Amino acid sequence: MVHVISTGVSYVDKILWATTYFGACRYDGRHWRGFFKQEGGSPSDFHNGVKGRSANEAWFLTDSGLGVLADFPSDTWVVYTLDPETHRGKAVVKRNGKTLEEVDMERSVPHNYVLAADMDGNDVWIGTSKGLAWAIGPDYYSGLRAGLGKAHVEQIVDAESYDISQTSLPQQILALKSKGADHFFIAATPGPTLPPLCHPTKAGWDPLHSRQN
Repeated sequence: MVHVISTGVSYVDKILWATTYFGACRYDGRHWRGFFKQEGGSPSDFHNGVKGRSANEAWFLTDSGLGVLADFPSDTWVVYTLDPETHRGKAVVKRNGKTLEEVDMERSVPHNYVLAADMDGNDVWIGTSKGLAWAIGPDYYSGLRAGLGKAHVEQIVDAESYDISQTSLPQQILALKSKGADHFFIAATPGPTLPPLCHPTKAGWDPLHSRQN
């Protein structure tokens, strides 16, 4: 443990996530790993609690926003905060302390003092000192497949993933083109969205475009 004043624990997939007033940590049964604001991931060292989703993902409830360790092996974090002046949200994606992207959001946590989190299937409920937030669904691709239904889901000829730090996606575009796709659906955060919109034309591919709002 990083400190004796503990504020929360969450045990999932044989991993213990724990928080204190002076940092957070992860225990795999043999090794402890501490998480601190100075490393560039967590929004604060003052934690009110934690909710683990898996051995590699945990949601940390702090006095300065919601810190999500989205992928432990790559040390990838997403920090959600609210601007008290504009009431707009911001999501900051970081890896190994380096900021990869900042996303302006119309909605976010209702307050930066986060007190509770609970998982409901693919959804997440977040409690703060001034309201409750509901984060819906795992990703757009799963929702797209479900929306198409059994009658049309086989029309998806390919799906390509990307690393959020990528600024160019030529390999993915060429792969989709080679599969004969005629409809290009883009599920991406704002930063990586523009390059995929440009690459098909450069590759001599002219599919119908759709992207998430």
